[in-house]
Formats: sequence, C-alpha cells, structure tokens
Amino acid sequence: MRNLCISTIPTPSRSARIAVIAKKQQQQQQQQQQQQQQQLSTSAKRWEAEATTAASTSIASTSASASTSQARRDGFVGPQHRAPGSVHGASRSTEYPFSTSARVVEQVEEVPAYITPPPLVKSVWQGSMDTFVADMRASYDPTGEKSALFSRKSRQNVPAGSVVLVETWSNSSKTNSTSFSGVLIAVRRRGLSTSFVLRTLVNKLGVEMRFNLYSPLLKQIRVISRADASKATRTQGSLRRARRAKLYFLRKDDRRIAGINKVVQALRLRETQAQRSPGSSSRRTSTK
Repeated sequence: MRNLCISTIPTPSRSARIAVIAKKQQQQQQQQQQQQQQQLSTSAKRWEAEATTAASTSIASTSASASTSQARRDGFVGPQHRAPGSVHGASRSTEYPFSTSARVVEQVEEVPAYITPPPLVKSVWQGSMDTFVADMRASYDPTGEKSALFSRKSRQNVPAGSVVLVETWSNSSKTNSTSFSGVLIAVRRRGLSTSFVLRTLVNKLGVEMRFNLYSPLLKQIRVISRADASKATRTQGSLRRARRAKLYFLRKDDRRIAGINKVVQALRLRETQAQRSPGSSSRRTSTK
C-alpha cells in the first residue's frame, strides 16, 4: 500500500480577518484626511495671494487718483499723473483681481468750483420742496400780502362770498392793466398753484374768471366788501357770512350777485371824487 501524506495549510481565524480589514480601512481614512488637508492648504494659499494682489491694485489706484486730483488742482495733468489705462478727463480702468483679462472702468466726474453743492436733506419728503416753494413765494410775493389774503391761518383771510377787485397787467411789459370785480366763490389752495374764482354779471350774463395767486401778471388784489357779518350783526350794505367754502350754488341763482356792480361803481365814484377834490380846490384859489 502506498502511504499518502496530506499537508494541511492553517487558515486564519475570523477575528484575524476582521482585524486586517479594520487596519486597511484606517489606512484609507488617513490617506483621505491627508488629501483633504493638502487641498485646504493649497486653496488657502491661493486666497491669500488673490487678496494681496487685490489690495496692491486698490492701493495703486487710490494713489494714482490722488496724484491726478492733485495735478488737476494745480492746473496740469500730464501722462505721469494719469492712471494706467485711463482716458484724459473721461474714465479710469483698473485690473479685476479675479481675472487677468477683465478690467474695471471707473467714471470720473468733475464738479466745477462755481457750482454749490445741494443742501443736506433729512428725508425725501422734507427739505427740497419746502425750500423751493419758500424761494418762489419770496420772489413772487415778497411782502406776503397775497398769501395772507387766502391763508387759513391768517386773520386777514378773505371769506367766501366777499366782493374782490383784481387788477392784472395786460402784457408782459406791464404798461397797461385791466380790472375785474366779482364775488369770491371758490379758493383752490395748492402751494404755488393757489388760485381763486370770481363771478359777476355782465349784461345779465354770468361771467367767471380764475386767477393764479402767484402769477407775475397779477398787479393788485383789493377787498371791497368782506362777507363776515353774522345774522345778528348784519347791517345795511354788509354781506352775510357764508357757511360753505365753495359757493357754486350762485351759478343757478344770479340774483344774489346783481347788486355787486353797484357796490363797485360806488367805490370807483368815491375814488374819482377824492382824486378831483384837491385839483378843484387849487383851481378855485388860483382864480381868486
């Protein structure tokens, strides 16, 4: 009989295999962590380099702008004072820190010395329009008499229903003037666009005219009779106070306006007599 020799190779146990697998996993994790740290370090170095280049370019641009502004103050701008890539008196270009081909163009705006800067405004709704309206009112109404006649807060306020005489210039050269008298039936308060409406009768026909309060062609506003009398204190010839701000109901009944022409004619008659009285007395003395 033949002798058979069988050699058996010892196989690792299960715990040994698990230990080998765990060791490989740890090595792989360490390699991944090392790669991540290398990537982070390279990106940080790149960011630092970009930041330094951006800071250097900004410092160079500010120094160039300061030199150009100083040269402009002195009255001369030569090629040595100009920023790199800039056009004389038009714009200035600088390098873009994150690209080699792109460039940033900055517009240079020069303000002349004779132009005063605008005043500081606290908000959008206050400041600018108030100053503009105040300046326009001061130019068109320096004494403030016109504004006082139609202001709600003024004691000289003309109530609706009063008889008003308005004199206006007929041309821009202010050589001839015309007059219009009537009852004040409406006032429109809109700042510089404030206007009022007068109504009267001309040959038994109702006529209305609207006047702008701050118009340069407005010569004079005269109040002939105020409608401020109450029912108890009403006397002959006085007008009763109206209880409305707009007297549009007078358009349907013009009989209430019929006596206004007589009031205006009486006023003009008194004025003509007052003008003639000193002349007549001087003539009498000269004849004697």
